[in-house]
Amino acid sequence: MDSLREFGILILVVLFVCFLWHFLIRAILRFFGVHIPFGFSRRCTNYTALRALGKHRYIFIRGVVLWGWPVFVAMEIFNYLTDHFQTDKTLRATIGRLAISLLIWSAGGVWFGWMMWNKSTTPNDIVHPAN
Repeated sequence: MDSLREFGILILVVLFVCFLWHFLIRAILRFFGVHIPFGFSRRCTNYTALRALGKHRYIFIRGVVLWGWPVFVAMEIFNYLTDHFQTDKTLRATIGRLAISLLIWSAGGVWFGWMMWNKSTTPNDIVHPAN
């Protein structure tokens, strides 16, 4: 029962980190003139401002900054907390392992951003908000 409770706490911590990350990044982007709404449910209007920045910036911000890096941070927190509560301490947060993990999640973010760019450019997938 304790392991289930610990797992639930880990999931809550990871979700909190992801939501906090998205809020902070969106606030920083607003400071620089990119107005993305803070809500998560408005699919069409959320990323219209990013699309106006062009393909490469869209891929970097949507894929790497809003997906790859928060997943990296959440996974590292999850790994740290799991390692901390387990007796078998196999994952050590070394600089090399963190750098490789950051590169992998960043590459995954580029792929994710590219997929989202391609998906949102097809006419059937663009959802127009009701007036």
